[in-house]
Amino acid sequence: FHAAYNRAVSAWRRGRLIQWHSLDRPRPITTGWQAAPSSMEDQVIEAHALQQALATLSPADAACLTLIAVYDFTAAETGAIVGASAAAITKRYARARQRLRAAYLAQNPPPAERPLP
Repeated sequence: FHAAYNRAVSAWRRGRLIQWHSLDRPRPITTGWQAAPSSMEDQVIEAHALQQALATLSPADAACLTLIAVYDFTAAETGAIVGASAAAITKRYARARQRLRAAYLAQNPPPAERPLP
């Protein structure tokens, strides 16, 4: 994993397009805040917006976030792959989530709430 991570970061630095493909079967994504399934167009737009926000992160932050949030690695496993301690990965993961949220909201501001009648 560490060798693959280093090659991916090198490719990213050279400006190549990296496509991550999961070797596992896709897991259904469940979100508690989503009231009803959205249309295919909305899902494509949402995925594109998330990819743009993820692209604003540093390669180390993006790798940490992806390994933990998407592939369910632990902080210790992610640290072994990235080459950092579990404590450093835990901090990096928390900061990467904040940066991703800020980048996403900067590109896609939430709709203004309507006052109650």
